Amino acid sequence: MNAEQMGAVDTVLQGIRATLEADGYELVWSVEDGYQIGIRIIAGAEACADCLVPAELMRGILSDALRPTPYSVGTITLPDTS
Repeated sequence: MNAEQMGAVDTVLQGIRATLEADGYELVWSVEDGYQIGIRIIAGAEACADCLVPAELMRGILSDALRPTPYSVGTITLPDTS
């Protein structure tokens, strides 16, 4: 992945990242095999446990966001909010 592609992925994920940050979470992504993006959501000390959606709903949201790019969602790692 070159710098332009990384910038494109960052741009399309920015809205989701901002929403998660408002609820106390951090979104980190990395390239997995080929054109798949691994997503990891990290809970901060003040994270709103009730604000985080289930993994499959998160997958749909992220997939929609990545649609303008050639990338798709690979693995998603969410914090344990129980």
